[in-house]
Amino acid sequence: MAKISLCLIARDEEQMLPGALESVYGAVDELIVVDTGSRDRTKEVAESAGALVVDHFWQDDFSAARNQALLHATGEWILVLDADERLAPGASTAIREGVENDSFDCGLLPLFNANRLDATITEVLEGSAQLGEPVLLPRLFRRSLDLKWEGVVHENVATWLAGDKTIAVLEAPLVHYGAAVEIRSQRNKDHRNLRLLERRCAIEPQDPIARTYLVRELLRVEEGERAHLEVQRAW
Repeated sequence: MAKISLCLIARDEEQMLPGALESVYGAVDELIVVDTGSRDRTKEVAESAGALVVDHFWQDDFSAARNQALLHATGEWILVLDADERLAPGASTAIREGVENDSFDCGLLPLFNANRLDATITEVLEGSAQLGEPVLLPRLFRRSLDLKWEGVVHENVATWLAGDKTIAVLEAPLVHYGAAVEIRSQRNKDHRNLRLLERRCAIEPQDPIARTYLVRELLRVEEGERAHLEVQRAW
């Protein structure tokens, strides 16, 4: 059976991390948790679950942290989750079967956003506690020497995918609790993302995708005039 490594980055996630790690039981063979400067019990929680914990100095760069996790993984396949995400029941089987079929390089998983923290996975998947429409995200990767993440925020593997990689959709739903209003507000995610996207656009001024993400964050903070300008730049 092919070995699958979970690669997860976290900071101050002692409340959310246990659920994420519990949800991947049976789906992965190895847990890699990169800690980017936690001041709570995140590292202890990860270690108690059997994870290899790697300390990484936070550089305002999500790709750097994800690539650090990749350096320590030993699996032929990489599954990427965040601490505020959960694999839905049955997803482990779909992931294992997909890997054993060995017919793709990148697996797209459907991600469902929860509209509140106390929502059950069933409520989110059935729609009663769902925020927006589900989206397909690349989260399962056949490991290769050229696999790496790029971009300081909304990081991606676009360059890797461009190298004749095969993509498949897996029936392995993810439920994301980090989009709930209370979490975004509590952690000031809008401000953080806006700051990092401004930096990314300065580093990659010709990248229309990064600038489109910037437009979305500007609309969140009701900077409509500037958002309109960035739309023009993106086009």
